[in-house]
Amino acid sequence: MKVELKKKTEAKSVHLRPKSDAPKKAQTKRRSKLTLGISSLRKRITRAKHIHRNVKNMPLDKLKEELIKKNLIRPTSKAPESVLRQIARDSQMVATSM
Repeated sequence: MKVELKKKTEAKSVHLRPKSDAPKKAQTKRRSKLTLGISSLRKRITRAKHIHRNVKNMPLDKLKEELIKKNLIRPTSKAPESVLRQIARDSQMVATSM
């Protein structure tokens, strides 16, 4: 029995980049501080309560008219009342925050 060894193909040599002369900056994680005063938080909660109360007491036909006017629903929409009231609440909250 005769064993033959095949020649391996030569691997390409790896070229490393030379180190740059500029020292690297130490990377630190920065966290931004968010401060929210109690008065502004109270105002936001109060505003949300007013919007919630107004939408809850609004008649359904008037509510639909406003949503159609804002192009949030189509005139042929068959969405349930709870969904329509939620859309109205969310849209008013977004509008007041901007």
